[in-house]
Amino acid sequence: MITSCKNLNLDKENKHLELTDVKVHPLYDRVLLHRIDEPVRGLIITPDAAKEKSQKGLVVEVGQGYLNKDTGTFTPMVVKKGDKVIFGKYAGTDVKMDGKEVLLVREDEILGILEPIKPDKLVSK
Repeated sequence: MITSCKNLNLDKENKHLELTDVKVHPLYDRVLLHRIDEPVRGLIITPDAAKEKSQKGLVVEVGQGYLNKDTGTFTPMVVKKGDKVIFGKYAGTDVKMDGKEVLLVREDEILGILEPIKPDKLVSK
């Protein structure tokens, strides 16, 4: 197991990576996400340690797709760069790149793509 390298630091739990001066291209059905922090509503201020991490993210990079081992072909990815998505609470691996925290997940850990509702599609009751 690699514990340290010039551009890679791996913690003992293998859950958090830190990368510097590198660009990451996810392989196969992996997706690189940047968490989107939700705005705070109300007057109660909670410390950072008590806050839950957001389950919303912005797709930064995507892999080439799921590899079918029988045929050797790739199934194209549903998500694309720039999509806003929601993902499972315990999904993926946290990666720190140049001081910014990103998340590396499999496409099947993404629960949905967020799309803004157009004003003409709103239904008033």
